[in-house]
Amino acid sequence: MTYVVAAVAGAAAIGLLLLTIRRPTVGCAALVLTVPLTAGLARGSLVPVLKPNELILFIVLTGVVIHQMTQRNPRPVGALDLAVGGYVMASVAIPFLVILLTHYAADIDTWRTVLSPALFLVVYYVFSRTHLTDRSLRTILNCALLAGVLVCVIASAELANVPGVRSFIQANYPAPALASYRPSSTLGHYSAVGAFGLLTYIVALALATTRSPLFPRWWLTSCMGAGALGIIVSETWAPLATLPVATIIILAYGRRIPRELVITIVCAVLALAVLLPVINTRFEQQHVVTAQGFVVPESMQTRIRYWNEFIIPALSDHLWFGTGTVIPSSVPDRLTVFVDNEYLWAGFRAGVPGIALLIAMLVVITGVGWAQRLNANRLRRAIGAASVATGVMLLLLGATAQYITFAGLSQEIAMLVGVMAGLISQARPERAPVVVIASREPRWIAIPRPIEPALVELRRLTPESGLLRSSAVVFVGFAAARALGFLFSVAAARVLAPTEYGRLTYAMAVITITSVFISVAPFGLSRFLARNQNDRGAQEKYFTNWVALIGLIVLISSAAVIPIAVLLGLAGWMLVGIICNFVGIAVLESYLEVQRGLDRYVAMMATYVIANLVQLLGILILASNGVRSPTAFLIIYGLSSIVALAVMQPMIPVSLRLVRQEIEWKRIREIFVFARPLLMQSVFFAIWFSGDLIIVRQLLWPDATGNYGAAKALVNVLLLAPAAIGTAILPRVARLGEGSVARYMLAALALTAVVTLPLVAGAALFGSRLIAILFGAKYPYAAQPVAILAIGMGLHGFYTVIRNILIGLGRPGIDAVASGAAMLCTVGIGLMLVPRFALVGAALAFTTGAAMRTLIIGTFALWNLWTHQLRHVDGAPALQPQT
Repeated sequence: MTYVVAAVAGAAAIGLLLLTIRRPTVGCAALVLTVPLTAGLARGSLVPVLKPNELILFIVLTGVVIHQMTQRNPRPVGALDLAVGGYVMASVAIPFLVILLTHYAADIDTWRTVLSPALFLVVYYVFSRTHLTDRSLRTILNCALLAGVLVCVIASAELANVPGVRSFIQANYPAPALASYRPSSTLGHYSAVGAFGLLTYIVALALATTRSPLFPRWWLTSCMGAGALGIIVSETWAPLATLPVATIIILAYGRRIPRELVITIVCAVLALAVLLPVINTRFEQQHVVTAQGFVVPESMQTRIRYWNEFIIPALSDHLWFGTGTVIPSSVPDRLTVFVDNEYLWAGFRAGVPGIALLIAMLVVITGVGWAQRLNANRLRRAIGAASVATGVMLLLLGATAQYITFAGLSQEIAMLVGVMAGLISQARPERAPVVVIASREPRWIAIPRPIEPALVELRRLTPESGLLRSSAVVFVGFAAARALGFLFSVAAARVLAPTEYGRLTYAMAVITITSVFISVAPFGLSRFLARNQNDRGAQEKYFTNWVALIGLIVLISSAAVIPIAVLLGLAGWMLVGIICNFVGIAVLESYLEVQRGLDRYVAMMATYVIANLVQLLGILILASNGVRSPTAFLIIYGLSSIVALAVMQPMIPVSLRLVRQEIEWKRIREIFVFARPLLMQSVFFAIWFSGDLIIVRQLLWPDATGNYGAAKALVNVLLLAPAAIGTAILPRVARLGEGSVARYMLAALALTAVVTLPLVAGAALFGSRLIAILFGAKYPYAAQPVAILAIGMGLHGFYTVIRNILIGLGRPGIDAVASGAAMLCTVGIGLMLVPRFALVGAALAFTTGAAMRTLIIGTFALWNLWTHQLRHVDGAPALQPQT
């Protein structure tokens, strides 16, 4: 009989795979129907190692990937992709890093727990990358609703003790043992039943509220009633308390009360009256209703007491990066089951970043769903309403249990979010060819007349929404990439000895200086791509000749760096690492600049994040295998960009072609003339930005370089917001009308001040404590220069925004002048102050240079504003066909 079952299961698996390859929506429908019915089955019950629901997911994923390989339909990366991907990657990478660096002897269950969030991302990917028509979406949603009905009906039969049901579930679906019986249905956990019923109710109510004609009223009423019944019989108070909140949200979203809801309420009251004798014991145990009214359930009071006495104190010792999913020994073994708060578990898993990314993901889901409320398509409005209610549901339920990790429930949530992401990417309109920034008429507002003109003028200076959206995307990408880069620095500092870490940072500083022409060579291409957005031929001419110039600069720089590296003691494999970094910088910067010119900020940031993730995972894998060499880490650092491009190019290819016939030396020289001030500036900037570290290396004790490098790595975080604004603003300024330049620049600087000044103040006040937490006791002197470096980095942020505006206007010359003055200040002051004040002297030199360059470029911009000369200078190379 076992062989027969295995043969049938194998044939079903092969059939599902073939159907999914042919029609991915069939696999998606099978996934949402079967996963909730198999999630509670034990691991290895059908196949070794895997749970049945994981096997089904693997089959569907394989079919979807094979189908996509036969299609040429890349999807853009959106806000939901970044939110879900960032949460999952951090939830896997950070505990992986913590376990490796703490040398914890993790067993297979621990590693399985570390990797478990990947299932959420896989389900999300399957649905977000599958093309869905209204008909196929109806099939998938009906399967999801049917699964919810079955789960809730089985749970009701368990609670009513229908003959044979309870014994069958107990024999095949192992669940936690409880003092009093509570149904776990096919999900394997009693708490998941209530949340699954609530999710089913939410989807059905959203469809009913938007009056989707594809779903019969009787069917939606049945699904809502079954969902409400599942909430009641689960005897879990959190979903029951969240039910009215979700209902109000969906009704407010759809602005109507559907008839199906009234029928459901009547049926739920009748079901509650019938089942009251069965659930009354649980009701009385919780003491929810007292003489004083409703109170917190007794089980929740117990949880809160244990959290305050044991669990939160244990987490506070590992607040920043968690414990790698390992519960500390300070928590008694019998109390580890009470770490069932979503936010506490995220803290143990990945610390503050894990908690922040979890909340950010749920907020993004809610926000994107809310943005669909005006969509003309009723089905998409329903998905948006369900997503808003689900996001709020998870935010509330997370305080009582780890609902987002429950098998079956997690996959259905990922399905809903993935479907919404896929529908948005399918319906995304083409971008407007130009940026139109016009004066906005003031709306009527009830304010006193004396201050009304000031408020109206202030409103005129607010940044336009396109800049805010683009900056937000770039900020999220920069934040994720810089966070991974920062983790690279922290991991390298902890893995390597201070002297070896100093050697790595020294080599990277040398690379920063010697690769200045390479890193800045692509800069400016985005301006001309943006200026010629409607002329693909002109764009490809710029692209082709610019790439030729970049390749030439890489060859010249590689030949020139060899004697320099040998003189600086970086010969052998270190030299190989430097060349790898040259190639990686050219690849990454060129790709980012092209995507910026094409307004593809999501693709741009995704590549940046993947490159930094490859860096981090690469050195962790090397360290786990006993390779702890700064040379190997340097090579990994350089090759990561090539790996990222290999991942992104098939998914989001660069749409511009390299046309060999268009390469001409005359045109390359014309591009070089435009880029020459930027190349000069890059030399000055590299010496200014890294000169203080090199002076420390040459004049102070060996460990001083590592200490100063740690301090500088911390304050680099302050550049995230200004860099995001500057990145998004350059191509937009290139398309601006002349009359909008001044107001646009002032609005951008005001936005920069709002997001930068609080961070600078926080770094100056709490930087020393952050250094101790993040880098440990091996860097005792790193805290000394942090406050001064924070001020310098804040000034550098303002400079970055002004610089991008001026380059967007075709005025790169002042950038070279300001950076040259900063270089002279930093080097001169550093040579005088570092021998006397050590690391503080180096920080003073850096900040003085930052102040000098900001003063020069700011004065230039303000003077041109005052004299009305801040306008476009079209000195672009003439790349028209020659006659």
